Amino acid sequence: MGSTNTLLQLIFSSALSGAAIHQLFRTHEPTRATLPLYLTLLFLSPFCLSVAISSDNSTPLSTPLSYISFFACLIASIITYRLSPYHPLADIPGPRLFKISKLWRAYICWTGEQHRALKALHDEYGTIVRTGPNEVSIIDVFSMKAVLGPDGLPKGQGYQVRRDVRTEGSLLELIGDPHAARRRIWNRGMSTESLREYEVIIARRANQLVEALQARDKIDLAKWLGYFTVDFMADMAFGGTAGPQMLENGCDKLGLLSLIEVAAKTSEILTHISWISLLPGYQTVLAKNVQRMLDFGREWSNSRVTSGAQTKDLWYHLTDEAGIEKTPPSRETVTSDSALAIVAGSDTTASAMTCLFWFLLANPECYKRLQREVDEVYPPDEDAMDTSKHPRMKYLGACLNETLRLIPPVPSGGPRTVPRGSGGKELAGHFLPEGTQVYIPPYSVHRRPYHFYPKTESFLPSRWLSDHEFNPTSNAPSDPRRSADGAGEEEILNTEAFIPFSYGPTSCVAKNLARREMMMVIVLLIQRFHFRFEEEFEWETWLDGIQDYFVALRKPLNVRVISRPRC
Repeated sequence: MGSTNTLLQLIFSSALSGAAIHQLFRTHEPTRATLPLYLTLLFLSPFCLSVAISSDNSTPLSTPLSYISFFACLIASIITYRLSPYHPLADIPGPRLFKISKLWRAYICWTGEQHRALKALHDEYGTIVRTGPNEVSIIDVFSMKAVLGPDGLPKGQGYQVRRDVRTEGSLLELIGDPHAARRRIWNRGMSTESLREYEVIIARRANQLVEALQARDKIDLAKWLGYFTVDFMADMAFGGTAGPQMLENGCDKLGLLSLIEVAAKTSEILTHISWISLLPGYQTVLAKNVQRMLDFGREWSNSRVTSGAQTKDLWYHLTDEAGIEKTPPSRETVTSDSALAIVAGSDTTASAMTCLFWFLLANPECYKRLQREVDEVYPPDEDAMDTSKHPRMKYLGACLNETLRLIPPVPSGGPRTVPRGSGGKELAGHFLPEGTQVYIPPYSVHRRPYHFYPKTESFLPSRWLSDHEFNPTSNAPSDPRRSADGAGEEEILNTEAFIPFSYGPTSCVAKNLARREMMMVIVLLIQRFHFRFEEEFEWETWLDGIQDYFVALRKPLNVRVISRPRC
């Protein structure tokens, strides 16, 4: 009887201890400094209880029962609280699995389907959805401005998890005053004057792309556009003194594209289990691919330093070779930012152009209309690299907008956080406590009928043209639950909800460069070639293969290339 009472006392004490540990973790989240203490409490408490309570009546079951009771109650306490009406996000709808743990969100991220999953959740639950124990996703314009605007929320855990602590952090991860200071330097590198400098590089690499395609009749267009964007970004960042030279080699000898893809997948999955960043060895795992990218950056930066300033490239501006800043950034910081430029600028732009060509080939009437516009503005004997004629390319601009609407380069975006000490934030009719992570997913925002209607899910470039037969309005006056085809109803074109490059002071600093680059390349390719899907290529399902790992990763796009006559 004594042994039984002891075991019951042990089970009760262990269970109570598990519930108490949950309260400690809930009210005082672990930090890198407190993690050893928390781990000690987590894994030694059951053992210490078993020794203290059952020392006189020890049985082989004492320690196992103590651990089982402790962790069973700990897990039960966590689940009960997160599903209870006492949780501060209890009134926000969402699936139970998402409310209980971020592991389900991490699994969906691993599949590459998080952009579609978020849209499905918003279709079911509405404007705001609880997507984690302390996380929400919101898709209305007013909340978007409040979260991403000048007085919005700072970047959340998902960005900090990406940071390699051995560097000062790139522009992507910085927040507050450090971000503003670094952004000021980046803005000089993306000024109108700087863009004119970069046009020369774009033209040179674009013509090199044309030469490569002229020698082939069947290609993976996604791959070759990736070659172009990486080569261009390396030239733009480091002045053309080094780089992978993919267009020249006709392949990715360095494995850079594969590295970018693996790094994107790894980093994005880890953002959904941010607590793992506190564990010993995390930086070694995270930094493996990041460090490889930095190694490329160091090699190219050494070459750039040796050769000096040949042009006013991005390195020129980021290192402040003009002597404008009182305290220029360190060389390691500039290397990190330059590597970021290559990754962010190449993958997103290549993705957007690849998707545009898929939409054009899947919609032949749109392709023919764009081809007519190119032939009118840029006849065969005209220089397709003349950007002064871009304002006349209305339909190309509309096609780009529609592509970026349907497949934004960063489909789900990154999280913002309600700051500690702020007292919380009111968004979408709900109060969000401090520490809540907030997503504004562009893919879901763009595919909301309340923002773009009718044919919200269809490729309809004409919706962006002023001479469109409908009369677009900037805001939707009523609930968007309308007829499937939208016949006889008012069209909605809410340009405020168009955020392919994010929004506010931390929006993509290179958005103007990206748009100019895409227009130059697309005009040249349409002028010189006619494309069509390969006969055996299953193009109908290609769009379903787009995966979301912070950036949109795409499958091969197999096309036939036919040169067009030059006269």
